[in-house]
Amino acid sequence: MNFKTYYEIFKILLILFSIWFLFIGVNILPQHFIGDDLHLVRKYTFNEVLDAWYSDWDPDNLETLAYRPIAILFYNFQSLLFGEIYFFHNLFSIFLLFVLINIIIIFFLYLNFSKAQILIFLSIFIFSKTFSTLVSWKVLSALIFCYICFFLVGFFFLKWLRNKKTKYLFYIFIFTFLSIFSREETYHLPFFLIIIFLFDQANKKINFYLLRDPLIITIALVTCHYLLRLHFVPEAVQPEINLSSLLNFLKAGLATGLPGGIKTYETYEKVLQLSWVFGLLFLTT
Repeated sequence: MNFKTYYEIFKILLILFSIWFLFIGVNILPQHFIGDDLHLVRKYTFNEVLDAWYSDWDPDNLETLAYRPIAILFYNFQSLLFGEIYFFHNLFSIFLLFVLINIIIIFFLYLNFSKAQILIFLSIFIFSKTFSTLVSWKVLSALIFCYICFFLVGFFFLKWLRNKKTKYLFYIFIFTFLSIFSREETYHLPFFLIIIFLFDQANKKINFYLLRDPLIITIALVTCHYLLRLHFVPEAVQPEINLSSLLNFLKAGLATGLPGGIKTYETYEKVLQLSWVFGLLFLTT
């Protein structure tokens, strides 16, 4: 990785992040606990933390049934740090998001993305609806943590491809575990690694043997979580792959990813969305 390029990108990131914070982030800091924040982001008893490993994650039975023991540990840790001081919880979520962006930048640099491509991504992501949504609810701090771990898996996978040291497989195992046991949304981690592998090995003689060990680790952990979820929370909705679920996934992505969501009424909003789409196309070329 070129550290000079990273430093140059980091300086621009600080500018973009500061603009976002001055116009949006500063208004998030004074927000009180709302919605799910009120009963999930709190201190848990020892028994409640223990129960999350062999039952539904939410002891209050108010949330969608799921198996997310690491998320409960994370909320408990966060609450031990900040108590009920909502200002610090909000600041913590913003800090986590800043960490996530930096990890993604490093990940892109290891994939040999250009400086221009990464800067376009930053402009798209920081000023998208998704970005502000992630820090608007304190409860989403666990989701940000989940994707920090997710991209760390990708980063250490790239390190493994370049220098096949056993420690990188250990890191892949740890961060895959933390990611999947925080949120089951990251069941697609094995596919993520395959895509990274094919992208990274483009124009090279592909050696699929390099993919074997990381893929075994991630598939094993996904399978383990799925079976535990099926055993301890059998009433939970199980993942499905069909046309309806794919359409709902696409709709959710558009609603959260496009600036302004799906419904736009003003001309400038439509122009911004078109710019966002063309920016993504440029980023991937």
